[in-house]
Amino acid sequence: MSMVENKHFHHPPFQIAMEGFSFTLPPDWEVGGYELNDPLHSGILSFTEIGTAMGQFSWRKVKDIPDIPRIIEEIHRRWLVSDVTPNIRFTRYGKDGKVVLAHTKMNERFYAAVFNRKMMFLCEWIFPKYSKENAERVVPMLESFSENDPDKDTGRTNFSLFGLEVSIPAGYHFLELTPYPAAVTMDFENIKHYKISVHRFGMADVYMQGADTANFYHRCLYARKYAIKDVKTIPPVNGCEAAEILYQARGKFGFDFLLGPWWCGFGSAFLKSSENRVYAFEHLASRFFKERETLKNIFRKKLSGKG
Repeated sequence: MSMVENKHFHHPPFQIAMEGFSFTLPPDWEVGGYELNDPLHSGILSFTEIGTAMGQFSWRKVKDIPDIPRIIEEIHRRWLVSDVTPNIRFTRYGKDGKVVLAHTKMNERFYAAVFNRKMMFLCEWIFPKYSKENAERVVPMLESFSENDPDKDTGRTNFSLFGLEVSIPAGYHFLELTPYPAAVTMDFENIKHYKISVHRFGMADVYMQGADTANFYHRCLYARKYAIKDVKTIPPVNGCEAAEILYQARGKFGFDFLLGPWWCGFGSAFLKSSENRVYAFEHLASRFFKERETLKNIFRKKLSGKG
């Protein structure tokens, strides 16, 4: 599991959202580790609070409707190294009471779980020490759980990790998460290998080193070995200093990476001075892609704070 070094800052509760689930963490909880090698089948997120482990959330694709109480009882029995079925009390929360919270004995591990039938995901939380106070603290998180279905009008799906929240068009799936010190990047890809990358750079004054947004963004993409065609400052967007960039890279479909035509990329960056952060996105596709303006509008609204 990849680990992330966290320094403590008071912040609004973080939203966690992937294909198949969404929920809000308790105040001051953060993602401290993750395993996202194949998130359409399984994954793990671990949570910390000021450096203290607070629990773990995992999901896995299953073939049949699971018997959640029986699964939790078996997991806890094995943790206790006992042949006796443990005495566990279950309560239900969330929409239609789908989220099951397992109350164990004082200072023992305790659990919660929910089944997403559309995705066939069994989602499970494990918390380190049971007490009435700890159980009450996680209830709002369980109540906030949703299956994160695509928007009925737009077809877009929300993703949120490490404070970066994006709305991704239909057909694109999560590919990779790359957290840097004070920054994070999420990559998405569709069946044609067209790619969307979304970034959040914290401590913008440190990262930018006195440069304007256009110059900083040019350096970021040049470091990715893209062939930069044009970069320019554009009028502010929702109060954010903004820049646009056009670039090229080799196609990513099979041998196109070595032999194929150059694909066309475009992107935008937005400096939110109030947060001291830069938000940016890029899209890389073949020259036949015709929805550039649609994507521009989607990400311009979301990343600049409107939409």
